[in-house]
Amino acid sequence: MSQGVKKIKKKLDAIAYNKQFSFKHGPQPMRNRRSDTDSHVNEADIIERKDDLENIIGMLLDTNVKQNVSFLTVVGIEGLGKTALAQLVYNDPRVKSAFPLRKWTCVADQDQKELDVKEVICKIMGQKFDECYTMDKVQSLVQEQLQGEKYLLVLDDVWTEKHIQWLDLVKYFIGGQRGSWIVVTTRSQKTATIVGGQMYNLQGLSKENSWLLFEHNAFTSEQSNPPYDLVKIGRKIVDRCARVPLAIRVDGSLLYGQDKGKWQSVQEIGLANVRESENGILSILKLSFHHLESPIKCFFSYYALYPKDFEMEKEKLKSLWMAQGYIVPLDKGQSIEDACEEYFSILVRRCFFQDVKKDEFGEIHSCKMHDLMHDITLDVSRKEIFYATNTIRGNLDKKTLNVRGCNRLREFPKDMRKLVKLRLLDVNRCDDLTYTYMPKGMDKLTSLHRLSDFIVGGGGSCSSWKQWFDSLKDLKALNNLKGTLNVYIRWPKKDRNFVKEDDMREGLYMRNTEHLIHILFYFIHEVGDDGGMDENLSLMENLQPHSNLKYLTMGNYNGLKIPGWLTLIPNIVTLKIYNCGKLEYLPCLRNLHNLKSIQLDCLTMLKYIEVDVPSWANSSSMMPMSSGLGSSDKELLLFPSLEEVRH
Repeated sequence: MSQGVKKIKKKLDAIAYNKQFSFKHGPQPMRNRRSDTDSHVNEADIIERKDDLENIIGMLLDTNVKQNVSFLTVVGIEGLGKTALAQLVYNDPRVKSAFPLRKWTCVADQDQKELDVKEVICKIMGQKFDECYTMDKVQSLVQEQLQGEKYLLVLDDVWTEKHIQWLDLVKYFIGGQRGSWIVVTTRSQKTATIVGGQMYNLQGLSKENSWLLFEHNAFTSEQSNPPYDLVKIGRKIVDRCARVPLAIRVDGSLLYGQDKGKWQSVQEIGLANVRESENGILSILKLSFHHLESPIKCFFSYYALYPKDFEMEKEKLKSLWMAQGYIVPLDKGQSIEDACEEYFSILVRRCFFQDVKKDEFGEIHSCKMHDLMHDITLDVSRKEIFYATNTIRGNLDKKTLNVRGCNRLREFPKDMRKLVKLRLLDVNRCDDLTYTYMPKGMDKLTSLHRLSDFIVGGGGSCSSWKQWFDSLKDLKALNNLKGTLNVYIRWPKKDRNFVKEDDMREGLYMRNTEHLIHILFYFIHEVGDDGGMDENLSLMENLQPHSNLKYLTMGNYNGLKIPGWLTLIPNIVTLKIYNCGKLEYLPCLRNLHNLKSIQLDCLTMLKYIEVDVPSWANSSSMMPMSSGLGSSDKELLLFPSLEEVRH
């Protein structure tokens, strides 16, 4: 009777344990852009998916295919190994031989439903994405590389569920030679239907391969005949993993080198049935976290501070762990650095980290975490992580504030001025922040050495000229900034007036930024409100940077001409001006002796560039755009260091 009660109690404990995690089935929220997968293949995956590999290769090599370009979609839940299977196919010698041209692209987008056709095509073609590319330019990129070629294109992690977007993409790839294939991997059945063509529903591993994978991860190489009692327990654990490779790897790695008691504990706490679904797999992964040693739980949970699929450099992650005081030496006499390296290795070995990249010496350089694993970190860290609010609390001695890529961050803390020791503030790729003002008192943060973005102006109710100019005055005090700074400029929505000279009496807001080497000035306009041509120019004249500046980018500027100070920055090496739709001419750039690269894009009204000819000539001239840049030896003499001109 007592044994029966104990069994019931264990089952209830297991149910209670699983219920404490707040995972719910529902629509997925917007996620951050997934870091790109690549075509590198893990040889250990071959045994697991040998049958699937042969099936797909058979489809791709079918000589009876009539279409120029055919489509194949590999669809299945997360954790089944869709990307790994696609990598196996892509790198198979038979496929390499059959397809002279092969390309691999990770398509995953921020909101999973939208598909930026231009951006995807640029990635496929290996070109740096530029928003001002016309579709004609994009089409020419495709034709240059793919027209008339027999190719294999793998689009990994596609999420679009809008048929029109998919058609907009694939219409550029219909010119391949007969027998070309586009292979898509996705979790969405709707996406698979939209892609069309053949669909390959990826299933879980066979029972035999599930055991082989578990055995490979759970037993040492010396255990050719593992103990029968562990095998018996292990097979029950494998059955619970629902034939999902990720879950099997994690459980097997967790039990590697553990005693029988640990194996029994894992088996007993996981008595509840697991369905072959993402929610079911999460239950297994939660169990694996539960059995980590306490120090390692801290390291694992720390990753919740980063967005999904974030690629973290190993050395940076280790330094953050050590700074938090997490590291406890495992052995007497072991250094903190050695202990940190060992903890990192444990997490890699137990499959909590993936997509490990190594340097030329075979040392791990960076890693990522699987999306499902990241869900675990978020859940188990709920009580330990605080999120940015509109006030600053606690430690005011912070030196680093990094919220890079936090797309849901809507505003800065109002009392950020209290962080007077702050040296680094990174808000890059926090898209919603471009709609707000910088908090008042930024001029107090004079210790700032690195600032990714500064926003002049914003939206919402606080859209007055006073606040607009206050933010400019704050910028003037930040003279210790180094490296790169992006300056985003939004005109106020209220009190529409032209900028008067009196308003700019403070002026020269960036003249003392002698440590900055790269500045981007980008104007953000509301529909029908471009700030006025005179206002644009007046502001830019007062944003003159220090003469040490080497790289200058100017985008979406609506003035008729470039500010006069541009010719007074002699150290500029690279100059990029784009999307300036009202710019009619460029001044003489003769004094920019160090200029090596000029890039002019989408300057639709540009008519001429002023050319001040050398002293041996007797007049100035205007070089019409129709004659081209650098069309004569005399003109090239004006830029002795020039190596590249793009237009």
